Amino acid sequence: MNYLTQLIWKKQIIKVLLGQRRSGKSTLLIMLMKHLIEQGIQTNEILFINKENSYRSYIKNNEDILQLITHQKFIFIDEIQDIENWQLAIRHLQHTGEYDIFISWSNSKLLWWELATHLAGRYITQIIRPFSYQEYCLSTWQDLWKDSFESYMVIWWLPWIVWLWSLPDIQKNYLHDIISSIVYKDIIDRFQIRNTKLFELLLQYTAIHIWDILSAHSISKYLKSQKSTVTANTIIEYLSYCKQAYIIQEVTRYNIKSKQIFEFKNKYYFTDIGIRNELVWWYHRSDIDGILENIVYNEMSRRWRECMIWEIGDKEIDFVCTKESKTMYIQVCYKMEGKKTMEREFWNLLSIKDSHPKYIVWYEWNEMSKDGIQVVPVWDFITMII
Repeated sequence: MNYLTQLIWKKQIIKVLLGQRRSGKSTLLIMLMKHLIEQGIQTNEILFINKENSYRSYIKNNEDILQLITHQKFIFIDEIQDIENWQLAIRHLQHTGEYDIFISWSNSKLLWWELATHLAGRYITQIIRPFSYQEYCLSTWQDLWKDSFESYMVIWWLPWIVWLWSLPDIQKNYLHDIISSIVYKDIIDRFQIRNTKLFELLLQYTAIHIWDILSAHSISKYLKSQKSTVTANTIIEYLSYCKQAYIIQEVTRYNIKSKQIFEFKNKYYFTDIGIRNELVWWYHRSDIDGILENIVYNEMSRRWRECMIWEIGDKEIDFVCTKESKTMYIQVCYKMEGKKTMEREFWNLLSIKDSHPKYIVWYEWNEMSKDGIQVVPVWDFITMII
């Protein structure tokens, strides 16, 4: 995703970078500053405050921020949550109309819905995601084809883990630290969850069932079978905490006939498939359909405004995606072995009586077209969609 073009010239509005821990927010701030310099902005016009750096430790509050600014016009602040009353300084700078402002923070201290309180509509948000397949190949010097996609399904997509690809032991330790930070700092500590074992069971259950329709009732029933008594409301709360930490994404179902959106029977995909695989001790071939769905959803949600599951009677379309006046229908499968499987995948799409593009995305080299439906290898599909 080209974050530079989306963010860099949106002047006089605060740009807020959000996303899963270690997804690259700090790195992107540095890239944005380098891009400005390449475009002719002088280095003395840029102020960068990173509270994790010891030489900025004296910055305690909003007044310290304002005292640093002399003639700078581009303000970058990383880990802003550690500065007391930071929002007062940011609102003041934005009100003058003279500054471009970029900020990021830790999910363990602030949450996206608190923005409305702190910044009162003067901002736009940009969710920073782990590497896409193209970004992964670019960072590991691999071609876009089946072998690289095979490793992409297994390996972790977070930038620093990918860049440590030649050091698997360090990769593993780094990933464990990230999972612990997300689970304990961003979720358990942040929301004061007492029953940590129950929460861990829920997260693992969600990882196992990434391609299943889940409901609070079905999850509660499973947890009871594991001797953990929990209400449906608690399940819904815990899943919402995972979403707010950007570890999972909820995909709603839409019933074409009744025009109804089902709020409590949805799918949950992981923002980073490596974290998902680590939670369930990767990797069984029986998981591959769900993993392919997860990857396709992540790519579509990057580029399209909305991506949902559609129901047509007793049939299901994996994804219907919309953007402006465009619509696309997608079925995802590992293989189409046997006439029955092939008929099911095609028939579901043929039930849609319009002329919008329809795709079957699968884990094979072959491309074909039948009755207006295009069958495309997954590694080709996720690099061609716009």
